[in-house]
Amino acid sequence: MEHNEFNEVYDLMVTSFPSSERRSYEDQKALLEKQNYEIKINRNEQGELLSFIAIWQLKTSHFIEHLAVSPLSRGGGVGGKIMKSMIETSQKPILLEVEQPETEIAKKRIQFYERLGFHLNTHDYVQSPIQEGEAPLPLHIMSYPNPILAEDFSYFKEDIFSELYTN
Repeated sequence: MEHNEFNEVYDLMVTSFPSSERRSYEDQKALLEKQNYEIKINRNEQGELLSFIAIWQLKTSHFIEHLAVSPLSRGGGVGGKIMKSMIETSQKPILLEVEQPETEIAKKRIQFYERLGFHLNTHDYVQSPIQEGEAPLPLHIMSYPNPILAEDFSYFKEDIFSELYTN
């Protein structure tokens, strides 16, 4: 990924996610050096950034850390197309974090993923701070194609934490 492309992606990340759900510019850019981390971008015919998806290839799953759609493209099906493509090509379960359903935006986000076949798993899950000065963040894991059984959850959680939240 070119430097200017990363800057564009990071700008969209900043407008789409609160600081508690994204890394600093330097820490986010450093992830591009990891073999099991990838950012895929989607542009329109004019070359404008429509969306991006940031994916970790973990032992147990494909973990979607970020999915963001440009404000000008929201509501046009871009996010659904990205996720459907991910679902069609993944040979492993797909996991992602969502906020607890305490706000209308969080509820709508969960419903978006449920329409795609994801399951909301309500096992205890707290994201470690990924940016200095932030507090741990209670979240839920959504999974595709199946819900995660309570006895299997720690296996997936350990895999996520070993890659994403170690410093």
